[in-house]
Amino acid sequence: SRAQKYTPITLAKATARPNNLQSQFAHHETVAHQLLADWRDVARDFPASLYAYATPSPRALELIQQEVVGEKEQEVVVEVGAGTGYWAALLQRQGVHIVPCDRTPPGTYSANEYHSEVPAFTHVHQADAVTSSSNSHIAENASVLFLCYPTPGTDMAVSAVRAFRHGNTVIHVGGWKGFTGDTAVEELLLEQFNLQTYLELPTWGTDAAYLTIWKRGKRASEEPNYHFTVATGGCLQCPNQA
Repeated sequence: SRAQKYTPITLAKATARPNNLQSQFAHHETVAHQLLADWRDVARDFPASLYAYATPSPRALELIQQEVVGEKEQEVVVEVGAGTGYWAALLQRQGVHIVPCDRTPPGTYSANEYHSEVPAFTHVHQADAVTSSSNSHIAENASVLFLCYPTPGTDMAVSAVRAFRHGNTVIHVGGWKGFTGDTAVEELLLEQFNLQTYLELPTWGTDAAYLTIWKRGKRASEEPNYHFTVATGGCLQCPNQA
């Protein structure tokens, strides 16, 4: 069969997304018979609801641990939109000081849209994107912001990054111009942070997901633009592919 050629997406300029999210999702869908597509979505949604919408890998957890756990002191990580706290629980087992927060933590009688009454894997603090990043006593000493599969079509992720004024590191898990976050948070990361490391994550075949680590600071004008190939993953010019 003929190999399909994928056009890299330039990260230097995020473009506006259509108002209809279904059109956006359809653009990224894998071509398949409708029955197969329905089965694939159901196969993904059930474990995603029970665990997390982004699949962690041992390498991804290792990279986060290496980033925040130092020999002398450990950075405090605040996770916004933690859901069940699955990623946070795994990181806590590896010695990471992470405080998971969610506007509506799942559990008994929870109104969480994505996880409902699924029991959390660790204690998830009730806090919205802004208070969990700047105003809450939980996060006043936080130096790392963790966004794991931020809700698409909402301002949750960009609100968290805007409120994150004291730390220098943002760890993002999800798609780029895909199912997570919105254009605003992508533009903000490109404007105020440098992409340090990325890692392609396991997926269910419905989307592309990456772990990316960003450091605060404007890029020098002579530095090259970053490019991602959405279908296969990868920063074509980033030297720090994990």
